[in-house]
Amino acid sequence: MSVSDANGATLYQGGVPLLWSSDDDTHRIGQLTLTDSNNVVYVVGATSGRVDPVIHAGQMQLEFYRPGEQQPYNIQLLTQGTPVTIDGLTYTFQREQQFTGLIVARDPGAWLVWLGALALVLGCFLVFMFPNRRIWAAIKARADGAAQISLGATARHDAAFAPEFTKLVEQVRLAFGPAA
Repeated sequence: MSVSDANGATLYQGGVPLLWSSDDDTHRIGQLTLTDSNNVVYVVGATSGRVDPVIHAGQMQLEFYRPGEQQPYNIQLLTQGTPVTIDGLTYTFQREQQFTGLIVARDPGAWLVWLGALALVLGCFLVFMFPNRRIWAAIKARADGAAQISLGATARHDAAFAPEFTKLVEQVRLAFGPAA
């Protein structure tokens, strides 16, 4: 929108965000504030994707309110690129600009995200605090009738497992005797 006075001086040049919706959700509404005027000017456009019988594509409606009044004293329909003079000021609807504003007020799937985050943290905790450890045992019969027991672990560079493995080997030696 652009607004200029009778002398051609620009009073307003820029976009008017259509921040509000009408009660029936058929119109988007924005407020144009001019510093030299006490009046309130609302810019009204059709809601995207809806056909309005009054405001067609390429048009905007201006509603002029005096301070404290509930009804507009003037309503003008502006066609894109066509200036209209109202109360000594020239209003020109230049063009629409598309933008997207996202506000998430309620997300019904948020609990899934939190559940996934919890599973990820617990998974990391389990991997690092309780590593996978395996012990291989091979028992072979020897020619003299004794048994040979060999133990092996697949964990490499696991400083916390080394004392446990050594303790297990000692328990096997004690259980089967020194000949085992």
